[in-house]
Amino acid sequence: DVRAVRVSDASIWAIPKDLAGDAPTRLPLAHAYSAFARDGELVPFTLAPREGALAGADGIRIFSPGTAREVRTMLQMAAGAGGTAPKAQTVGWSVGGKSG
Repeated sequence: DVRAVRVSDASIWAIPKDLAGDAPTRLPLAHAYSAFARDGELVPFTLAPREGALAGADGIRIFSPGTAREVRTMLQMAAGAGGTAPKAQTVGWSVGGKSG
């Protein structure tokens, strides 16, 4: 079941926190941010490798692909050369983050 959720520009930064809730660890927050990396799709979280049918597991669309790309670009800018966390950059990986 794929569903789209429309949000205002003002609330876009609250969504990962809302999705993660008041969880006691950072894993739910990382899970919420994974939707930006997957072009707006939130898939079930697991630490185990996905095999077979689960490898391409479908999730729930919570952002349009365009919105996810825009937010991902903003997160990458924060960790970029002119951003607030340039030391987060690493060779061979696309890095993004939110500070402040």
